[in-house]
Amino acid sequence: MSKKHKPYKSRLPERDIEILVLLFHLQSIRAIDIVSTYFEKSGEYGLKRLQKLCDKGFIERTFTVKNNGQRNHSVYQMADKGMEELLKIGKISQERRARDMRLSGWEMLARIDISKIALKLKQAGWSIIGSRDAKPKLSLPWNSTLQCLIESPAPEKKQYLVYHMGHTIKEPTLIKLQAELEESRGTNLIAYRAGAIMEETPAYLGFVKHITENTMTLYRNSTCLMPLVEWQDSEGKTQNFVLNALLYGGQPQLEQYLRKQYQRVKYSDNRYYFGNLMVEEDNQEYFICNYLQRDRAALRMLAENLTMQEYQKNKTGAIVVTWNGLVKEAQEFIDRYQKRDFIKVKGITVRDIIESAGAGNDCSRAAEEVRA
Repeated sequence: MSKKHKPYKSRLPERDIEILVLLFHLQSIRAIDIVSTYFEKSGEYGLKRLQKLCDKGFIERTFTVKNNGQRNHSVYQMADKGMEELLKIGKISQERRARDMRLSGWEMLARIDISKIALKLKQAGWSIIGSRDAKPKLSLPWNSTLQCLIESPAPEKKQYLVYHMGHTIKEPTLIKLQAELEESRGTNLIAYRAGAIMEETPAYLGFVKHITENTMTLYRNSTCLMPLVEWQDSEGKTQNFVLNALLYGGQPQLEQYLRKQYQRVKYSDNRYYFGNLMVEEDNQEYFICNYLQRDRAALRMLAENLTMQEYQKNKTGAIVVTWNGLVKEAQEFIDRYQKRDFIKVKGITVRDIIESAGAGNDCSRAAEEVRA
């Protein structure tokens, strides 16, 4: 009679396993970001714990480098032993080699930008799938520039294909990214390094024009262009544009806010392809265009299709809801097509979203206006 083998049980604590899983999916994460997420109360202990995982061979450490060649931030990546541990406990389904997943140079820096956001989303209940697993799932080529796939919590469970653009992104890379967006069937999130130098380059301006005006891209998916910017709020807390847009700018959060503000809110798929929410105010109906996540495709579909002739026929206006810092941008974009007083742009803050959800005063005071 054959003996039954007991299922393998890892000796690592659950927190360490969760860190390994995230390193597997994201491939490169700064030590400081892991510590601030998982060891908030004791950063010193967190650094020691990561060093212990490194000493035992579960993870490996590398560094970002300053322009003068000096080491800057510690960055952790997976080691073969860590892969084997995840395989044994069923956290991953196939064997991988750590050397095939290592990133370096600009690839590593781009992934660090994304992993910093992904860690916080994971804490908020989002799902994260690394690019190596997401590409076959989405039928993308192996050399796709996709960084990862993220999914919001239930009941929405909306997926975003996450891409990255750095300060020095070259035109051939942008052309490749444009081609991928045309084939995509999901919501694309382009996180980019903001700054005047980047935003004024012909390559970047050409890319924005392409995703805003290319009909093939527009009709197939949404394209959210989000700057990687941070600032300190009045209480000294770090605010992040991409995080705020994802956590507070989705349809469930927007709908909750609208129900506090308007007499009537209903679902109604409009034939202009920029959303499915409508509100009523003073016996006038308005389509809602969500620009909280800076969806350039949605804004263009509204600006181009809800013409004066359409309004006279249907008597339905539109309200663009966006952050206070994006009101001018949205209004100028709409006016480039035609100035129309039946299309309004309404600016709100993160505090408005939180208060509409019935959050406590302490939480409301901590939320600051989101500025692009």
